[in-house]
Amino acid sequence: MLFPAVKFQLELMDECRSSQELLLWKRGEPGFHGAAVLARKQTAGYGRRGREWSTGEGNLALSFGLEIPGHQHLGLLPFVVGIALHRVAARILPEAADLRLKWPNDLYLGGKKLSGLISQVRQYAEGAEVVVGVGLNLRNAPEGMPATALAEFVTAPSPEEFAALFLAELEQIFTSEAADFPWVRRHWESLARLSENLLYVVGEGLGVTPLALLETGELLVREKDGRERKLSSEDVSLRFQPDASSTAPSL
Repeated sequence: MLFPAVKFQLELMDECRSSQELLLWKRGEPGFHGAAVLARKQTAGYGRRGREWSTGEGNLALSFGLEIPGHQHLGLLPFVVGIALHRVAARILPEAADLRLKWPNDLYLGGKKLSGLISQVRQYAEGAEVVVGVGLNLRNAPEGMPATALAEFVTAPSPEEFAALFLAELEQIFTSEAADFPWVRRHWESLARLSENLLYVVGEGLGVTPLALLETGELLVREKDGRERKLSSEDVSLRFQPDASSTAPSL
């Protein structure tokens, strides 16, 4: 298997600055692998590249810790987590819902952002300690951005209910499904509906066609002139390609 089996131990917090911060402080302690924190209220949450993430009452703010031997497959971890998130949300939503993953770490519903995740890694000689944070809009969506919540489509579960379902799904994937990179690529590309998408490279004014997820976690794309290019999440942000009638890309 790509990642070690895990049994999550979930701790509930009524309020904290950031569930991510709490787990970062636990690195190196006994029980870090599988430790998980769910914050009912989070006052200083953040996402990729340090962007503020507003949790909102009734939404999911969850972080968990993993100890991973070796470094080879670390770049694939966000994609495995994304597969688990998509599976759980898809079971709750109507079958016809437009739910899809977006490289590298987002879940979109009806063209709007439903969920995002962040992973922070501390490497050492034998492996790595990783803290993964997941934010998902269950009851309400943040203002000021194209975002949505499950409650706009169905009766949303509580954060505790969603966290239990999601962590159980991730345990199952780690234990018996995610055997190798082809498994990750096949499932992630299917749930991302990669062949249907045009993507927009933020800051470049450039539309690209996604071709494949690579084992490094990079995305292989084709530019309009036919050239192929590898995109790294450290260097590039993507959005779904805006329609011709739109004045700005969808988030």
